[in-house]
Amino acid sequence: MKSLAANICDKRHHRNTVAKLTATLLSLVPTLALSAQTAFHTSPACWTEPRVHSEVRVNDVELNIQHTDGNMPHESVLSPNHAYSFFLIEEVIPENGTSRVEITIYNERPQLLHIALPSVRGIAQPQWINENLLSVRIWWGRIAGSDYIIDVEREVVVIQQAFVYGANAFQQFKQCESPEWSESEACKCYPQAPDGWKPLAPVLHK
Repeated sequence: MKSLAANICDKRHHRNTVAKLTATLLSLVPTLALSAQTAFHTSPACWTEPRVHSEVRVNDVELNIQHTDGNMPHESVLSPNHAYSFFLIEEVIPENGTSRVEITIYNERPQLLHIALPSVRGIAQPQWINENLLSVRIWWGRIAGSDYIIDVEREVVVIQQAFVYGANAFQQFKQCESPEWSESEACKCYPQAPDGWKPLAPVLHK
């Protein structure tokens, strides 16, 4: 068991790391002077609505996977092969509106895997991708977050990627509708896009 001082130190380190990531992401809010090639797969000038997009220009927050003793609750979510399971606890902190999150994973070993996040904006319900890969999406703030894919057999994160909700970018790139910006490279849907090319409108299937 960790000492109280060690737990406090871990929480401070986590808060500092998340604060630095959020500040970095906010500093990357795009301007029209920024090339769409370096910031987006498709320029926000060609979006039909705000979207969540990947952000590969920052160092993401590492998940600390630890081992712990205990038993899994009966409400845990089974993997497709019914061999492994996970259980999520999300406790809202009324003082600041953030959440304390814990994810516990059983992988047919004497000790459970445990991920503790003392202060996040929110977490989407984790999902099994296949028999041993677990997808986790964490929101660090209102616009910034991270996606993780955990291999529960190897007990490691195999993929992690920061993302941003692009409402600010969508609004800023509306300037591309004006004649003075319409020929800007940043207003092209992508750097080598033919003149006037636009993505197909999404089709909703019932």
